[in-house]
Amino acid sequence: MPQRNANHCALTQLKINQHSFYLLPERALYWPAQNALIIADLHLGKVQTFQLAGIAVPCGVMEEDLQRLSRLIANYNAQQVIVLGDFTHHTSGLSPPVQSTLTAWLAQHKEVTVRVILGNHDRPSIAALQQFNIDLIQHSLTVDQMTLVHEFNANEQVVNKSNSNEEQHSQFSLCGHIHPVVRIPKSNLGNIPVFAIYQQHAVLPAFSLFTGGHRIEIKKTKAVYAIAGQHIVNLK
Repeated sequence: MPQRNANHCALTQLKINQHSFYLLPERALYWPAQNALIIADLHLGKVQTFQLAGIAVPCGVMEEDLQRLSRLIANYNAQQVIVLGDFTHHTSGLSPPVQSTLTAWLAQHKEVTVRVILGNHDRPSIAALQQFNIDLIQHSLTVDQMTLVHEFNANEQVVNKSNSNEEQHSQFSLCGHIHPVVRIPKSNLGNIPVFAIYQQHAVLPAFSLFTGGHRIEIKKTKAVYAIAGQHIVNLK
């Protein structure tokens, strides 16, 4: 069982294809079997892209997001960070200061393998991303019947057969892309980031705090876990 600080709530466990994952209120998954943190939609450089377009947004978002990720790495002694796409926001946002900050952060965690599954926002920036000490994965990563990908595609799902008991196991996907949120009726809480679980895939909330969200329909999901401060709340 991974350890958490005393002021954190008990961990919420999610079992998929005989694997155990832990839903973290910091908008991440922890996969003990791989000693990996899984996040989606970091959108590094988004503030800089907006500022270049003349939109007034506060600085420091990227630094705060990376600090949050650093704390998770320390809390779980993670050996891997797997990003389910949209690691960056736009080529225009990869300014020298942004690149310097990212380089320094990666050096701080040089013992950690950072694997980035390219998302739609990343693909125009592949040349720039190749200079960093990260593993770039073109489309998807498959580990023990789990497919890690940016955007879910039902047509790419396959069925695996277990060698030990000949049971059929559907390939299950972990993905990001849509920044899932819900709105609680008769409340003024606004959009709440969630982990949305479906029959063949789970969608992680956007890790960055500076992102919008796509409101999902709870009735179409298998389960929904909302993030409420340092708590995970099962809505379905």
